[in-house]
Amino acid sequence: MENTYINEVDLAALAKNLREERGLTQEKAADLLGVSQPTLSQAENNADKNLTKLRIKMIREFGGIKIDGPFYKLDL
Repeated sequence: MENTYINEVDLAALAKNLREERGLTQEKAADLLGVSQPTLSQAENNADKNLTKLRIKMIREFGGIKIDGPFYKLDL
């Protein structure tokens, strides 16, 4: 497995890409994750660190990718 380190902006982009690859709308993904659509949109489109846990959950749920902190190391 290759380790890759990722920043907040890339973490948000990865979460969004994985959701889109699964064919999920923001509304459906938000429902599955138990959050509102506006919150999910914020997680995908801004680098606010308060939304990091949601991004990590999205990446795990939609991509099956393990992420370790604090530097967001992806095990691909």
